[in-house]
Amino acid sequence: MKNKRIFLIAAIFIASLAILFMLLWPKKRLNWRETYKQTSKDPYGAQVLAELLKKRTKSGDFHILKDSLTASLPADLEQPASYVFVGPATYMSENDVARLLAFAGQGGHVFISSKVEPYGLMSEFYSTECDSAAGAGYGYFGDTLAKLSLAHPDLKGAPFSLSYVVRNRVDYYAWNYIAGNYFCESEGWAKLGFVNDSVANFARLPYERGYIYLHSTPLAFSNYHLCKAAGWKYASQVFAHLPEGPVYWDEYSKVPEMAAQMPANSQRLSRRGPLQYILSQPSLTWAWYLLLLAALLFLVFRGKRRQRIIPVLAQNKNTSLEFVQIMGRLYFLQNNHRQLALQMLKLFFQHVRERYNLQSRDIDEAFVERLKARSEVKSDIIDKIILLNRNIANSQFMSDNTLMELNRYIDHFYKNCK
Repeated sequence: MKNKRIFLIAAIFIASLAILFMLLWPKKRLNWRETYKQTSKDPYGAQVLAELLKKRTKSGDFHILKDSLTASLPADLEQPASYVFVGPATYMSENDVARLLAFAGQGGHVFISSKVEPYGLMSEFYSTECDSAAGAGYGYFGDTLAKLSLAHPDLKGAPFSLSYVVRNRVDYYAWNYIAGNYFCESEGWAKLGFVNDSVANFARLPYERGYIYLHSTPLAFSNYHLCKAAGWKYASQVFAHLPEGPVYWDEYSKVPEMAAQMPANSQRLSRRGPLQYILSQPSLTWAWYLLLLAALLFLVFRGKRRQRIIPVLAQNKNTSLEFVQIMGRLYFLQNNHRQLALQMLKLFFQHVRERYNLQSRDIDEAFVERLKARSEVKSDIIDKIILLNRNIANSQFMSDNTLMELNRYIDHFYKNCK
């Protein structure tokens, strides 16, 4: 009975932990940035549009370009095909533009829906008659709502009401449109769609055997709006302008909107740059900014010159006395009294030299008189030390009594000198 109660309590505890874990487990947050990635299920991804285009093609005819157009887009076409770009902005090198034009020249349809004019491509179509359009970029107006409509008689209907929603709240948005100076008669541009029935956001230009399509409202092709019946219908009608053939979806040329605000002749973008990828991912973007902030804080608080910790040094010890005592014992035990006396006299004259600034190289009467005057020691004591110094220097033997006498006189001098 007791074991069953323990098992029951343990089961309840584990179940409670599991429920708490499920409740507190962080749910995946939606990314509300306009990425238009083909695999993204976020509100402003483009997975639904990719599925729509796949349904319009045969199996295996939907191709995702993950390399430059020069390397992955075919220039020679056996049948009509479509190039599709949907994103915030596009970057193409000169070689990419040449390959794209070759694709259109062979009968391909080039569809570009972006918030920024594809400068590199459009610079190929500016003429002297329409040079006012060169590098002008798309126009825009701000509002919370825009109504999109198509110009083709068979596609006309109720306008598609489009709004910009962030975290389920309608927000203010800059609606781009293709400025009127694009539509110069000599260029052959045709208006296919409008915003608020006033300005064009969808246009087509014939190019050799193919067509170039510009669409300035990629927001209409996002997952958020294609999940609605009106949005699905609008996208289907727009892409009905393209032939039913292979589709080449460009995932490689997408760049952030701010990175493509300058004309192509002054752009210096690197498609392989790691920073571009980091800034395209929200989590990596936050990590990058936190790293920069940490580096800044380090420079502010730790960048100043700091003095090294001064080590505590042990106090210097005067080992001269210990050395003298050791040497004295050594000479005394060896009965080398003369050598011991010479060492004592050497230290004595060193003391005189350092204390009274008297040189002991020449020990004459003048030296003795100055020593007596400066040390104020009794004259007979100093005379005895000088006499013993001469005797020891001139003899090779020294008795115990002479050594003790010398030690007594020198000790008296140390104790009484001034």
